[in-house]
Amino acid sequence: MEVWDAVVANNDDHLRQKVEKSIEIIERTLDLYEPGGVAFSFNGGKDSTVLLHLIRAALARRQEVELNGIAAGGLPGVCTFFFHNDADFEEITSFTHHTNEQYNLDMTVLYGDFKTGLETFLVETSVRAILLGTRRGDPNAPGQETFCPSSKGWPAFMRVNPILEWTYHDVWLFLRCASLPYCSLYDRGYTSVGSVSNTNPNSALAREDGTFAPAHMLPDARLERAGRAIAAAVREFSEDYDAVITAGGLGPTPDDVTCLGIAEAFGRQVGRHPELEARIRAYFGADVTDAHLKMADAPTGPEIALIDYNQADGTVSPPFPLLKCRNVYVLPGVPSLVQQKVEGSEERSYVQVWYQSITISFCGFEVEAG
Repeated sequence: MEVWDAVVANNDDHLRQKVEKSIEIIERTLDLYEPGGVAFSFNGGKDSTVLLHLIRAALARRQEVELNGIAAGGLPGVCTFFFHNDADFEEITSFTHHTNEQYNLDMTVLYGDFKTGLETFLVETSVRAILLGTRRGDPNAPGQETFCPSSKGWPAFMRVNPILEWTYHDVWLFLRCASLPYCSLYDRGYTSVGSVSNTNPNSALAREDGTFAPAHMLPDARLERAGRAIAAAVREFSEDYDAVITAGGLGPTPDDVTCLGIAEAFGRQVGRHPELEARIRAYFGADVTDAHLKMADAPTGPEIALIDYNQADGTVSPPFPLLKCRNVYVLPGVPSLVQQKVEGSEERSYVQVWYQSITISFCGFEVEAG
């Protein structure tokens, strides 16, 4: 079992316990469902790749055989399937098919709508449980447990999440300590891979020369999906509406990712804005800090505009002007600052209407404020 041997040799008790627990979950799943009753959903991402090798380790331990290189038996008793999507990165698709050949997975490729394709797959096989690479921080993870029945309205099967409690750094420690292959996108700064249209390299990994550090070097795991959800919403609203207003997420802390999301929405990077930097340096003087200067970071490109507003004392050109990217107005999250920027802005015709009455849609509920 080369995977398990590599973990043990790493002398990291935390990782060893995580791997041991995950293998036990996989073994229990195989015990509960007869051969052919368990499937593995493989998508080529880092989490799915981790799960593949945990399954291999579990099967090797159960059968007391080695699964090195091209395993003659693939994943005995486990059906592997992959959903083809034209919107996926070519690198993801290529890596998935290469891995299928390398480990003899006998992978079934499904097409079309995920729900319909899954329903057909379950009807045509005896699969009743699916091993998934879901982790606690994933968008679809809330409410899920290690063994979790499928949601109402979906085909009936048991979702099994062996790495649910793994962190981002657990994933990379495992892949690297066992020298396991993974998709090349992760070495180019991608930390969470979706479709081509909504995924860019993570700006937190940007280097001065324009390249990106590899995903395993991300300093703060909270930035793994930074900007992806914001980017999708901003892109959609920017196309559908004359003006889009965001509020909050502009400070110097790691969870302030609004600018990153807006940049990704328009295929831009985040960089230091010269005029913003000059204003902040002039305002703070000798007391300026890196945290202050981080607030001079903004999406790059010619569509960026700084909009001055009248302050309470009547002065103009404050150190933190209203930021506009194409038709997106970027406001702070502090209510008093929002009011000041809205009421004092030269472009208040757009933002004033928003400020006076706004309907927020959240988790299926609508709240009107004004």
